[in-house]
Amino acid sequence: MSEELERYRAERPQRPRGLQVPEGFGYIHYKAYLYLKFGPEGYRERDALQMPPVAWPLATLHAVEHGCRQLSYWRGLSADTPLEGIGIDGFYRLVGMFHFRVEQQSLLDTDDDGFFTDEMSIRHIVNGNVITLYNRVPAQDDIIL
Repeated sequence: MSEELERYRAERPQRPRGLQVPEGFGYIHYKAYLYLKFGPEGYRERDALQMPPVAWPLATLHAVEHGCRQLSYWRGLSADTPLEGIGIDGFYRLVGMFHFRVEQQSLLDTDDDGFFTDEMSIRHIVNGNVITLYNRVPAQDDIIL
C-alpha cells in the first residue's frame, strides 16, 4: 500500500453511521483528500490527466476546494446532504477534475428559500463507473448544460 493511501486511511473523516456509500465513491473521496492535502499544483503532479488545468481561475479553484472539503465529510451523496456553495460550473469542474462527466442532470423539488437541488449522474471516463451526487444551487444558477 502506498504511503499516501495509508495516510489517507489514517486521516480521513469517519463515515457517518448508517450512511449508504455507493460503490466507486471511495475513489472520489480519496481524490478529494489528495486535492486538499497537496493543493492544485501538487494534485496536478499526481494526476494522470494533469488536472486541474493551470488556466483555471482562482474562483474556480476555490469552488473546487470547497467541493472537495464537503466530499471529504461525506456530503453530496443524498438530497438531504447535497454539495453547496459551488454552483453548476463548480460542480462540473469538480467532477471533471476526478475524470467524470455528467451523464444526466435532474432537477429535484425546490426549497422555499430560492434553491434547487440537482441530482447529477456522473460517469468515470475510463472505467465507466456511474455515481449519483447531489448539488444545491440558487434558483437563478440552475440551468441544464
